[in-house]
Amino acid sequence: MKSWVILTVFLLCFMAMPSSATIEIPAGTVSSYSLNIPGETYVLMGDVDASATAFSVDADNITFDGKGHTITFAQDTSGSGILSFGKNGIAIENVTINQMNKSISSAYGIYLADCNYVSILNDTIDVYKNTGIFVKSASSHVIIRDCDISSNTYGIFATNSQYLTVNESTLNSKKTNSIRLSNSGYCNFSGCECNSANTGINLSDMANNNTFTDCTVSTVIEDSIVITTANNNTFLRCNTSAIRGNNGISLVNSNWNAFTDCVSTAEKGYGINTTDSCDNIFNGCTISVIENMPVMITNSTNKFSNMSVSSTRSSAPHTSNHILTVGDSITKGVGVNYGLGYGSYLNATLNAYSPTWYVSNVGIGGTTAAQGRVTFPQWLDIYNPDIVLIMYGQNDISAGRSEQDIINDILWMAQEARNRSITPYILTTVPISSNNFKRISLNDNLTSQAALAGISVIDTYDSVDLSPGNGVHDGYDENNSLDGVHPNSVGYTLLGNYVSKHILTSVYPNSDFTGNVTSEKAPLTVTLTDKYRLASFMDLELWIRHVFNDEVQHIHIMQEIMLLA
Repeated sequence: MKSWVILTVFLLCFMAMPSSATIEIPAGTVSSYSLNIPGETYVLMGDVDASATAFSVDADNITFDGKGHTITFAQDTSGSGILSFGKNGIAIENVTINQMNKSISSAYGIYLADCNYVSILNDTIDVYKNTGIFVKSASSHVIIRDCDISSNTYGIFATNSQYLTVNESTLNSKKTNSIRLSNSGYCNFSGCECNSANTGINLSDMANNNTFTDCTVSTVIEDSIVITTANNNTFLRCNTSAIRGNNGISLVNSNWNAFTDCVSTAEKGYGINTTDSCDNIFNGCTISVIENMPVMITNSTNKFSNMSVSSTRSSAPHTSNHILTVGDSITKGVGVNYGLGYGSYLNATLNAYSPTWYVSNVGIGGTTAAQGRVTFPQWLDIYNPDIVLIMYGQNDISAGRSEQDIINDILWMAQEARNRSITPYILTTVPISSNNFKRISLNDNLTSQAALAGISVIDTYDSVDLSPGNGVHDGYDENNSLDGVHPNSVGYTLLGNYVSKHILTSVYPNSDFTGNVTSEKAPLTVTLTDKYRLASFMDLELWIRHVFNDEVQHIHIMQEIMLLA
């Protein structure tokens, strides 16, 4: 009798439990199908299509299992594959969501507004005109894992949201961003592959405190990673690849971001470009650039350590005989073929004597000594040279700066190098086509004050004037100048030769370098290459076909690239 009582109570309790039967959705046509029973699991039994929105999640704790089937939505007008407003505890699994009608202007694969604790697992999403997954309006704790997302604009776009977690997913954007975070924080991306014809990862408008780990980013038209007015973001072991004139990593007005053990490659852009950005940390990063400086810096207090950088203009680290040239457009080499300023002739001359020298050029056109002082410690952090050549003053004079302020900035840089056991050489300004009295005065007073400080000065003015090497500041020689300001190849050869003699005399004091190291006024034999060329269009075509596998879109993107060329 007692057993029957227990069994009866158990059955009554079981019957009182809420129903959790699976709801099956048959194949066919749907229209804003409402998933509105809390706690239910909805299972797709076949492919479905919708003229606008296919499904709407209208209750909490809903599971939608696509069972590998396909939702085709926005056939006739704007809509979403699956959308939800203000619902929590949603799971969307094992479904393919496609927008097939490419004439529809606005479509979202999955649209979440003010939704929390959402999981999106093992889904494939392909949207033509808008966003693969859109997360907005204070949504949080959204997990996306093992998904393949493609869109004409954004792969994933999160705005005013937080705690978005994306793992092991592929994110393709045909025209805009693979990932965009706007005013969204504490998001975590790991193991993601981002491919975009435009920008791969775009953080903007106070998208703070986000983390990216083991992600790869490949782009064609714009920078791979762009951080604009966004702070405290962390990138660990991420790889970027940018072709054309684009940057691997670009920071604008952004601070306290950290990059550790990242790899950034670029063709004609910079591996890292910082603009109005301070206190960012780069540690153990490898930067490889074909035709530009690996790193561009315009602000102070960014931290670089254990860097490996390489390009046709500069590289590090080197174990010995590494010279870093800093300065303005004359150091950069404006006036001759790209990268062949006096530093290239200096490099060729030194290695002709002893093939153990490396010369890195970080000259930036238009800079003053005041601006150079701001970035100088960071250049030393990146390159850690044995010798640094400092050449500023031309732009300072044009800007109306006082002579003593210019001298103070240059001497400060030289002393900063000495504090790090780096040998500094100060190079004087060179003559221009008119009004050289300010340059001569600056050079004379700079030389005397540097001598009092025990800092060596190389009188490069005297290397390209009317009577080179006579110890007198003679007039301007038009045969050594391209445009009245910048040297031509003859002038750069004379500069490189003159600087080489001083360095070789210092390093090898028992050798005789009283004559020219190279023939007088004759350019060294240096291979000239037109660096300003477009990336191979065949390479771009192959890349776009591989990533997007879309013939119509491939033609459209190639047409846009041709217009930009």
